[in-house]
Amino acid sequence: MPWSGNLLDDKAEAFFTHIKDDVTTVLDVGVGAGKYGQMWGDKVKSAIDMQGIEICGPYFKRFAEVYRKYYSEVHNEDITSCFNRPEIKFDLIIFGDVLEHLPKSQGLDVLHFFIYRCKYMWIQYPQHYLQNPADVEGYFHEAHISVWKPEDFDTLDTPYKCWSAVPLVAVAVRGYLDAKAGLP
Repeated sequence: MPWSGNLLDDKAEAFFTHIKDDVTTVLDVGVGAGKYGQMWGDKVKSAIDMQGIEICGPYFKRFAEVYRKYYSEVHNEDITSCFNRPEIKFDLIIFGDVLEHLPKSQGLDVLHFFIYRCKYMWIQYPQHYLQNPADVEGYFHEAHISVWKPEDFDTLDTPYKCWSAVPLVAVAVRGYLDAKAGLP
């Protein structure tokens, strides 16, 4: 399913509202159905440059209207392709139900790459939630292949705050770029 669980949406919205005056650019990694673009555009702040990355090609047709309405651009690529563009930076990078779809080592590489290129990160992932391609219309990239826990974010050497609502965990992270707001 290309939808992110909603148990922690209130925490995401509160965090986004807390940092909104310090955010003009956002990268939504794993756009899926466009949940976070809609959240920003409808509830937090509409005047931002919201970009996205989505690896699943069929989602571009399926959610085309949402992508056009809430995102300035959505790229059909693997998140690791950004390693070839070290000059990119965003005020906020959102990993909403993405990391569990990557091998753990690759997910850590992605986080370490982006921590240098943002002010804030919002990360959400499921715990103990099995998902295979057959469960999600056969989409290979929707399979869960790694397990995450809050302690995994210690390696980023920056402040973070966690919330949990089984089976979801959310983590707000302070990036290395100069940020005005602290974590809530």
